[in-house]
Amino acid sequence: MNTKVKFGVSLDPELLSEIDLAAARTAVTRSAYVRRCVVLAMPLIEAKRSIDYTRVLTQMEYQQGALAMLVQDRFPENHDALLSAAISRVEEFHGEG
Repeated sequence: MNTKVKFGVSLDPELLSEIDLAAARTAVTRSAYVRRCVVLAMPLIEAKRSIDYTRVLTQMEYQQGALAMLVQDRFPENHDALLSAAISRVEEFHGEG
């Protein structure tokens, strides 16, 4: 059984509105969304770290671009099948496409 303990927290109305919008976009409850945020943020806060989103996105795009170039150059016959498989996996595991 997954027991949860209720407790209160005070938030600015603007932040609560953002949480509600984000929860609705991701089809979860407000509480579930806040729990996700806490679980993701705690290790970073404990380690006194933060996420440099620009750096992470730049690395992802660089790696994606490099891999796409290699596949198109060396294995062009596999390019369409790989792209199709990637799209299918996004739909299957992330509900988007």
